[in-house]
Amino acid sequence: KVEQTRDFSLRLSLSGNDQMTLVAESINRLFETVGKTTEELRQNGEHLRILMEVLDSSESGISITSPDDRIFWINNSFAKIWDISQENIIGRRFNGILKSRVGILFENPNELIEHRLRAGVTDAVSFECHLVPRPDQEERWLQHFSQPILYGP
Repeated sequence: KVEQTRDFSLRLSLSGNDQMTLVAESINRLFETVGKTTEELRQNGEHLRILMEVLDSSESGISITSPDDRIFWINNSFAKIWDISQENIIGRRFNGILKSRVGILFENPNELIEHRLRAGVTDAVSFECHLVPRPDQEERWLQHFSQPILYGP
């Protein structure tokens, strides 16, 4: 017999010999584990959603790239600074975007490219770059900082 409890979790009741009782207890432990895991996933998803909202509201341009230099995520400020939409950048190699956009947006584009390429994927790099004025954007000086995250899945 399967019963639904007040918290909508499932509980299995079996009548019979000791083996059937053990089976029911094992299945009930599995239901409990699945219930806890589902709740943890829901909470983690909510925490991730909040974190992404915070990052997206930052005035600093933020990008997340994979070890092979593919862009995984950018925030709104990054898209605005680089004058590119998320749809047009996700999955592309950062250095490819850099080479195609930097000459349009930045003074001394070769210096910016050299700094970024020199850093590779294991070193932190920091440098200042000049964003030239355009009709739709003011002149700005930006501090670029890249920090690899060397842990995770």
